[in-house]
Amino acid sequence: MSVAENTAVQAPVLDRLGMKNIVTFGVLVAALLVAFIPTLRSLSDRWASDPQYSHGYLVPFFSFFLAWSRRATLPFANQHLRWLGFVMIALGLGFRFAASVWNADLIEDSSLVLAVAGATLAAFGWDVFRWAAAPLAFLLLMVPLPHAVSTFARKPLRRLGTLVGVTLMQVLGFAAFASGNTIELANGSKVGVAEACSGLRMLMVFVALAVAMALLSDRPIWERLLLVISSVPIALIANILRIVATGVLYAEVEDPGIREKAHDWFGLAMMPVGLVLLGGVSWILSRLLIVEQDRPLEVDAPLSRAR
Repeated sequence: MSVAENTAVQAPVLDRLGMKNIVTFGVLVAALLVAFIPTLRSLSDRWASDPQYSHGYLVPFFSFFLAWSRRATLPFANQHLRWLGFVMIALGLGFRFAASVWNADLIEDSSLVLAVAGATLAAFGWDVFRWAAAPLAFLLLMVPLPHAVSTFARKPLRRLGTLVGVTLMQVLGFAAFASGNTIELANGSKVGVAEACSGLRMLMVFVALAVAMALLSDRPIWERLLLVISSVPIALIANILRIVATGVLYAEVEDPGIREKAHDWFGLAMMPVGLVLLGGVSWILSRLLIVEQDRPLEVDAPLSRAR
């Protein structure tokens, strides 16, 4: 570690950022929050009404936690304002107002992240901006997909869950048949795989969790990418297991009250099951390659034997 890097590590955060820069950043962010009030209100309504994006409330807090956890590597801020940052802010505001006219929610919501990134560059300079790139990029996970995209994605996910669920139930010895997105059982019961059971919600949540784990990890980049990619099949597996468990319950239990309660419990169990699977992938990746520690050569041993 160089003398400059060692000094940066030892210096307090406030000294590295500079009070003037912090005040500038605070003023810029406060102004952006006022300008983006309609966007923030729309985001909050979507997070509250759509369980698929209920994790959106936690994304800004985790982004801050990610930045705080890396504070030991925070470089010194530039004392001069970077005008390119103000250009990014202007672009973010322009995209926000244009998208609000065209009802392009994805562009409008993403423009908030662009504007905040611009405020970071303008106030602190390139070194801090590069250091904050990962926490800033993580903010994009709070942006909901357009309704049309979500609706389109649910259809194949529902079909996949129905077909694989029926196949697994047949393997377990249950008479189950797929009729559209409904599983028909031998006792006359029907298990409908509704849009809420498509697994898209778990997919979004687990992608966010996997990205968070990857950003907090100091593993090689290929291991982080595999961890994020694995979140997709893990979410699908967790949802299919819920469908199968519900189908088995409906085949064995006739009580409507028990069915309703168990259906809710199976939904809640998806998260811990998925976390266990994600932890298992993380454990496997950590043991794929074993890094051997360098050992000092025993130079004196042959000499002592020779004597």
